[in-house]
Amino acid sequence: MKKQFTKMMSVVLSLLMLCTALPLTGSAYTQTSGRLGQNVFWAIDNEGTLTVSGTGDMYHSSSIDLPYGIKSIVISDGVTSIGDGVFEDCEELTSVIISDTVKYIGSYAFAGCKKLESITIPNSVTSIESWAFRYCTNLVNVTIGNNVKYIGDCAFWACENIDSIIIPNSVTEIGESAFYYCKSLKSVTLSKTLISIGQWAFQNCKRLTSITIPDSVTSVGLGAFVDCNSLEEIIVSENNTNYSAEDGVLFNKDKSVLIQYPIGNERTVYAIPDGVTSIDNYAFSCCENLEKIRIPITVKTFGDMVFADCTNIPDIYFVGSQEQWNGIDFGYSNENLKENFHFNCCSVNSDFNHSYTTIVTPSTCSEQGYTTYTCACGDTYNDDYVGYDYTVHVNEDGDGLCDYCGELATDCSCNCHSTNSFIAFFWKILNFLQRLFGTNPVCSCGMAHY
Repeated sequence: MKKQFTKMMSVVLSLLMLCTALPLTGSAYTQTSGRLGQNVFWAIDNEGTLTVSGTGDMYHSSSIDLPYGIKSIVISDGVTSIGDGVFEDCEELTSVIISDTVKYIGSYAFAGCKKLESITIPNSVTSIESWAFRYCTNLVNVTIGNNVKYIGDCAFWACENIDSIIIPNSVTEIGESAFYYCKSLKSVTLSKTLISIGQWAFQNCKRLTSITIPDSVTSVGLGAFVDCNSLEEIIVSENNTNYSAEDGVLFNKDKSVLIQYPIGNERTVYAIPDGVTSIDNYAFSCCENLEKIRIPITVKTFGDMVFADCTNIPDIYFVGSQEQWNGIDFGYSNENLKENFHFNCCSVNSDFNHSYTTIVTPSTCSEQGYTTYTCACGDTYNDDYVGYDYTVHVNEDGDGLCDYCGELATDCSCNCHSTNSFIAFFWKILNFLQRLFGTNPVCSCGMAHY
């Protein structure tokens, strides 16, 4: 019995060894083919390559059950669209080839494909819908075909390894947050026919250093370039009829609204131009380099959270008075603007402090003297009144009247205007001593001394 058992085990072991030595002829996937549309089909091979073939549009994700572990996708000629969410969260996907018969890439089509490194969108595609490539965190190279007209909201949200992007001249609209948190993005070339840049479109593109807005753009959404820490300048085409730029700062055309300050600029002092009446929401958000900022008297409105997330709020130098400052309409969450501010500041000097020249107007027996202080910005005031100067002599024509005020000097009971030569000489000596020691030579009579 024992020998029979031993022989049986030997047979079993031999069969197992034989099985492991033979190649597998079956598939690694439980399902190897299926339908993706009315006339669109898919099939997957043992290498993980899924091929899509047929004609017409794909279904959307709710109707599709694809196998796990897809490594590459080939969309063949004849297929005209990629349905919403069809390949979402294909976590092993590294490459995609899209036929030039595809015209539409649906929402969430490749969202969450975190190993996808490169994508070429053919010239046949006219629309990249919302969230199409969201969280493709390993995506580096993106080529957009020259017939795409629309890049949807959040289309490339958090594709944090894309380092450059060329928006072809066919694109007229970039949706909200389309390139949000593309933190490696250094270079963006915008379409020359672009009309609209959605709000938050390039928010948190940490390495973007410069952006040029073409003359075709009529709308730049709220916060389109906010929190771009390396952004040194925003350039606007001179022919743009809706926007302008000065010193790298984005304004509306007539420069009455400051839209976005480039927070990566290294300057420490900035003077908002005269004529600006409104500062837009988040205009200086996350700005760390500025130490001083001058605000002209023309500003009447602050948007919401103008200096949001600034570790160090710059000193605010307001050209007007405190009363005028208190009359400004401050938006939501701008309390930090009232921490470090100064009033009645200079509008021309680089340090925003007044630099005065002085002109002294001498006093007379009828008018007090004073000093006039004048700054190049136009600010002026009078100060240092020195009182009346009673040193004016009586006319020598013998009529006894003061040269300036015309009062009769000989009415003085102190005889300070006496015609007696000895007394007159005495008052002249007294007058000299008074002036020498800096006192006003004023007689109790109120008349001028000799």
